[in-house]
Amino acid sequence: MIAGGFLVLGAVLGYWFNRLQDERKFKRDSNHRWDEDVLQHTSEVIALSDAFKDEAVGCIIKLTLRRKEVGSDDPMRLTLPWEERKVLFPKYEPLTAECTALRLVAPEQVRVAVVTLATEARTLLSSFSTVGAWPDTDRLSDAVEELESAVRRHFDIK
Repeated sequence: MIAGGFLVLGAVLGYWFNRLQDERKFKRDSNHRWDEDVLQHTSEVIALSDAFKDEAVGCIIKLTLRRKEVGSDDPMRLTLPWEERKVLFPKYEPLTAECTALRLVAPEQVRVAVVTLATEARTLLSSFSTVGAWPDTDRLSDAVEELESAVRRHFDIK
């Protein structure tokens, strides 16, 4: 009878410990999947940000050269026409989509950085002259660096 009681107690304790282990394993696996998503989306956002900035710099250089051709010293006199600025949209749209995806899976410190990055990209997209565009490219680069730093802090990478 005593042996039977210990057998039942052992079965109950075994069941309870296995359940605890399964819950811990599930949580660990879930966190691992979220972390993989954060890394995947962050690398995409950084690559898309660089491509968008490179395209924007090309547009700014065209505008600067055009200004020199017409002999204008006034940086606000010539603006980038819509036809030339719309080449930025194929780079901008995937960037904003990936920023949104990252915001959905990222921890708070990374979300703040990605919102800043998306805002700077939108600001650069709406720049009409070289006066505003060059500083906007610098701020976009700073936002990318801040996103990298936030992700490194999240993963405790020095």
